[in-house]
Amino acid sequence: MNDQKLCLITICLNEMQWLPDLYSQHKDWPGLERWAFVEAADEVYETTNPHLVSPTGLSVDGTSQFLDRLASQDDRVKVCHLGRVGHRDKANGKVLMKQKALELVQDVRPDFVFALDADEFYTVRDQERVFLSMSKAPDYQCYILPRREIWHPPSLVGVSPLFGLEVVGGFWGIPCCHWWRWCKGMHFGDCHNTPSFPDGRPFNDRLKDLRTAAGVPHMIHMGFASVGATRKAKNRYYADRGEANDKQRSWYVESRAAWEDWTPGTDLPHGAKVVPYDGPVPECFAGTKGMVP
Repeated sequence: MNDQKLCLITICLNEMQWLPDLYSQHKDWPGLERWAFVEAADEVYETTNPHLVSPTGLSVDGTSQFLDRLASQDDRVKVCHLGRVGHRDKANGKVLMKQKALELVQDVRPDFVFALDADEFYTVRDQERVFLSMSKAPDYQCYILPRREIWHPPSLVGVSPLFGLEVVGGFWGIPCCHWWRWCKGMHFGDCHNTPSFPDGRPFNDRLKDLRTAAGVPHMIHMGFASVGATRKAKNRYYADRGEANDKQRSWYVESRAAWEDWTPGTDLPHGAKVVPYDGPVPECFAGTKGMVP
C-alpha cells in the first residue's frame, strides 16, 4: 500500500468556474495530507483588470467564500486570503503567493508538493499513478509531466463539445514543471515557476522530464476552455507583466490572444495545431461532455 504523503498548493483569484470541480475531482487523491489555497491578486493583474479585484485585493466572484466553506468542512484544507501582492520584477508577482502556500504545508513534511492550478485536472486513474512515476526517478527533485490542452474558444461555445478538441505544439508545447520532491527549507526566491534548495540552488538542477515515459499521468489543462472574459483578463495580465515587450516571449502573447478570435481552419502561431481530443475526461466533467455556456 502506498504510504507517500502529498500536499497540493493552489493559487487562485476568481476561479469559481473551476473550483467546485477541482475540489471534487482531487479531494480523494491517494496520500493527500493537506491542500493549501492562497487567494491573491498580482498588482499587475489588478492594474490591468481593476473590475476583477476587490478593494482588499481578492476575488469578486465568490471564490473567497467558497474557500472558507471548504476549510470549515475539510481539515486538510488551509486557506490564506493574502490579497494584493507585488514584486520588483513584474513577471514574478506570484513568488510571494507560492511561498505563502509552501509555508502552509511545511509542518506536514510531505514526500511531494504539487502546484495544482484551479484549471488543471487529473483523472482518478492518473492520481493513483503519480507516485509510481516519481518512484522510477528517485534521484530527482522536480519533474515534468505531459499535459493535454483542451481547446474551446468563444467561437466553439454552444456549437462543439467541451472535450471535442485540443491544441498541440507551439506555445502549448512548452513544458511546465509543477511536481516537486519536498525538502526542508525549500522556498521560492526570484522565480515563481521553480522552488530552490535552502542554499539557493534551483530545483531545476535536478529535473527529470517524464513526458515520453510509458504510463505516466497526464495533466488536463482547461485554461483554454475558460469563460471568455476570464481568459481575456489573463491574456492582458501576461502581456502587461512584461511578455509583450520581451523579444523572446512576445510570441507567447500572440499565441494566447489567438484563442480569442480563433475559428475552425484558422492557423495558430508557431505551428500549433488544433486536433480532435481522444484523451480521458476527468470524472467531475462526466455529465458535461457536451455544450457548455
